[in-house]
Amino acid sequence: GSLRYSGVKVASDIEINGTGSWDLTPADFANREYLDKIAWDASVSAAANPESPQQLMQTALAAAEDLLAKDADDPTGRSARAQANYQLGNDERAAEDFDWLIVRSPENAQLYMFRAILRTRASKLGEAAQDLEKFREFNQSDSTLPYLETLLNLHAGRVDAAFDGLEVFIESHSAAPTALYDSACAYALAAGILRDRDI
Repeated sequence: GSLRYSGVKVASDIEINGTGSWDLTPADFANREYLDKIAWDASVSAAANPESPQQLMQTALAAAEDLLAKDADDPTGRSARAQANYQLGNDERAAEDFDWLIVRSPENAQLYMFRAILRTRASKLGEAAQDLEKFREFNQSDSTLPYLETLLNLHAGRVDAAFDGLEVFIESHSAAPTALYDSACAYALAAGILRDRDI
């Protein structure tokens, strides 16, 4: 299908680091070209009937269930099922798997991140705050924390606090590409949350 893209095209000789991301500096944008055009999306144009995001998650959930049918304690299957149910909005089922995973990997910050969001969605704000503290304890990325705080504030209905905090973070990290990327992701998810709440 065709999708509208807007973005920035940077120098084509920029190397991608070992983590698969760009380490961009202001100089990299010296010969930039701003894009806003209709383009064919390579990931969907090759398929006659591409799956919707929900169908992709349903497929991932089915694959996870197949893994767990063979071994109910398979961490890979549990993680995949938790992620799929989280994306599909099956929050109670997702929370059960995240609980299971946290017991076995109590220092995995990402697990606390997802569970904090699930608990905030369920209005369990005290428990979500505990998960946020655990996330702060084990998190290694300074840009992921404001991303999470933004989502938690939005799910809790604290819209002004969500965007005020994110703007402060952006201003203080304006030269950090990873921080700006995570902030853009937070804004994109925020738009979906506000749309679903008709705000």
